[in-house]
Amino acid sequence: MPDTMAKRSTSDPVRRSESSVGTLDTVRPTPAKAALDRTTQSDDWQDPVIGTVVAKAVVDHFGSVKEAAYQLGQVDPSQMMREFHAGKIGRLDDGPRPAKAAVAGALAKAFPPPDPDARARQLIRETRARLDALEDALQERRR
Repeated sequence: MPDTMAKRSTSDPVRRSESSVGTLDTVRPTPAKAALDRTTQSDDWQDPVIGTVVAKAVVDHFGSVKEAAYQLGQVDPSQMMREFHAGKIGRLDDGPRPAKAAVAGALAKAFPPPDPDARARQLIRETRARLDALEDALQERRR
């Protein structure tokens, strides 16, 4: 019987050394559906997803998902966000004009025109609008 004990291999769990045993420090969780997410397909730069741009613009405009859901028809906030991420933006049709303008601005910023001249004209318009806003702010301060 002693000969069989001496012949155990190092792969035997009883004789395995401490250094050959892997630790759990290198094990990391990975999302099961990560490959299905449209925004994590590669490390290269990609155009943003329209629904994501719309959802972010709406939340930024209203300040919170809950307030946006209330203002856009007293809908469940998570349902509204699912609709926006799916590209269903019909809920904005009855929304306030400033919210529509915020979404339009976010889409224009996320998807700029490919023509360099058009981009230059857009930057000039944005700069003039900022200068006008600055002038208005200075006039308000003087009052």
